[in-house]
Amino acid sequence: MKIIDINLKCIKADEGKVLTNGEAFSSVGGEVYLGINDKAENWHEITEAEYEKIIKRDERPAVEIDKIDSNLDEALDLDDPSDEF
Repeated sequence: MKIIDINLKCIKADEGKVLTNGEAFSSVGGEVYLGINDKAENWHEITEAEYEKIIKRDERPAVEIDKIDSNLDEALDLDDPSDEF
């Protein structure tokens, strides 16, 4: 039997703010789950107005992390005790 500890770190934007690392964006007031090599210091908050300017300036769509994270619990299915690693 193997026991695996999973430690997730999550940062949450203040109301009306968006988290960004310069490449990805949370939704307004959203959360970001940090990857194993990521640090909270790599992220900062911008206003919703600043976010809108960046999106309009860049012709590429923003990666909304919250949409990815919303499926995290479902994908890991941590509530199911029958899961084996």
